[in-house]
Amino acid sequence: MEASVQDWLNDQFGKIPGIRHGLVLLGTRGSQSLPAAVWPIDSRPPIEVYAAARDTLLGKLPIQRVSPSETSHNRIFSMPIRLGDRPTGALAIAVDPREALADDAVLAMLRQGLAKLYPLLSVLQNASPGSSEALRLHATVLSHAGFEQACTAFANEMATIFHCRRVSLGIAEGGTVRVAAVSHGSQTGLGGEAYGELEAAMEEAVDQGAAITYPPSRDAKPRITLAHAALARATQGAIITLPLVAQGSVHGAITLEASGEAAFNDDEQALLEHLIGLLSPLLMLKRHAEESWWRRLRRLLVARWARLRESGMNRSKLVVGSVAAVLLLLLALPVPHRVTATARVEGEVQRVLAAPTDGFLQQVHARPGDPVKRDQVLVELAQQDMLLEMRKWQGELAQHENAYGAAMSKGDRAELAISMARMQEARAQLDLVRQQLSRASLTAPFDGIVTEGDLSQSLGAPVKKGHVLMTVAPRDRYRLIVEVDERDIDLVRQGQEGTLAPTARPGDRWAFSVSRVTPVARVLDERNVFEAEGRFGEGSVQGLRPGMKGVAKIAVGYRPLAWIMLRRAAGWLRLSLWRWGL
Repeated sequence: MEASVQDWLNDQFGKIPGIRHGLVLLGTRGSQSLPAAVWPIDSRPPIEVYAAARDTLLGKLPIQRVSPSETSHNRIFSMPIRLGDRPTGALAIAVDPREALADDAVLAMLRQGLAKLYPLLSVLQNASPGSSEALRLHATVLSHAGFEQACTAFANEMATIFHCRRVSLGIAEGGTVRVAAVSHGSQTGLGGEAYGELEAAMEEAVDQGAAITYPPSRDAKPRITLAHAALARATQGAIITLPLVAQGSVHGAITLEASGEAAFNDDEQALLEHLIGLLSPLLMLKRHAEESWWRRLRRLLVARWARLRESGMNRSKLVVGSVAAVLLLLLALPVPHRVTATARVEGEVQRVLAAPTDGFLQQVHARPGDPVKRDQVLVELAQQDMLLEMRKWQGELAQHENAYGAAMSKGDRAELAISMARMQEARAQLDLVRQQLSRASLTAPFDGIVTEGDLSQSLGAPVKKGHVLMTVAPRDRYRLIVEVDERDIDLVRQGQEGTLAPTARPGDRWAFSVSRVTPVARVLDERNVFEAEGRFGEGSVQGLRPGMKGVAKIAVGYRPLAWIMLRRAAGWLRLSLWRWGL
């Protein structure tokens, strides 16, 4: 509608000789009025033209003609715009008296033009105050996803509605205001030295929490306007700054700079306050939606703290104070600290049964988990090859003995020496084979239990000399290997007490004491661990078996709860700072 009125104004005012300024003032906003169109476009008519249109709209004069005066060298004409019996607006123009036609001729041309304007304004009879501008601004803000883009579009739309040279929007952060958007301008370089005076003017309005107009009107309340005066000198125009208020807090300000020196009138200021009050919460919602989680948390805590400091919150203060005191007491209270690590059960002494020579498995008399007695045969190797080897060397020994007797009867000393050496070699080889035969049967070194080596499915399989066949550990004599993480090893000491919970029997507990801490680390599941050896008490290993795994907890003393909770985080932070060179 405003675009249609502006088109009409451009068409009609071009036909009036000597015209300098003109405006159409609509009164569909109750006690407020705002130019719906101005001529020339994007200009601000002198205050005398607006005053004449305002007086005509209020019904003071049906038709107004003002002769040139000291303040205005133009002749001003104004006529009311009526739809039915209700005054809807006013049309006012300023013409140069040296070029203008007679007064009656000018008024006749205005009446002819108004006859074409009435159909355009008929739809405004039921319009609510500021509804069209509010809808336009809401649609503009909602059409952009980002906060900065929405602010720039909002500033552009405000500049169009109020015919401003520049509209700037600033956000309050940390006690200062930063320019976030400028109408019809680039977003790069915002907040630099070029916007210092503009940001100072915004801070002036934010600090006072009120709208500031410069130059101020006669009836305006006294305000501090030093920054606005400096900005007005730099821009050579009228200025109005309004704070952005949402949820009872000031979040920034918006500054409108007029194209000329004509100040913003009371109706424009009232409509601006109305629109900014409607749009500020929407802009702040978009800003908060782009905040990081920690900024949202900080804002929430600040709001809660401010609310808690309000008067009449004694019960809430008592509850919060009590909860804080209990938490501090719990965090400072020393509690038992235990180092938790994975653990495995091993035999206190483990003996390995290895193949004494190359051969084949013939018999297996035990499997893992079977109890064994001292000297009990566990594994037998095939003896056929060794028996044949023994017969071979027995035959050679007999031959060398016969040769030795023949050389002695002949008195051949050389042959006698050779036969003697060969006899000794044959006897040595024969003793070696007999020893291998004696070791062909592997026996248990002590009473115990077989922990490793299931050979029952490998009968007849070849074995190499030194190949581990079985592992035997004593019964009821176990040790515990606790795999302590390198971040906790500094807390573990010899003699500390602990408890084991095996995975196979999670409901049972076995007490142990640390007997030794291995000073060498090894890699386990991509982390460094140190092995701490634990000893069980006498007669307290019933139900345990070698190879069991579980979770061990070693008591390392009493520490504050806060220290226990934050120790690893503090260590990681110290290491990170060291790595970064801080």
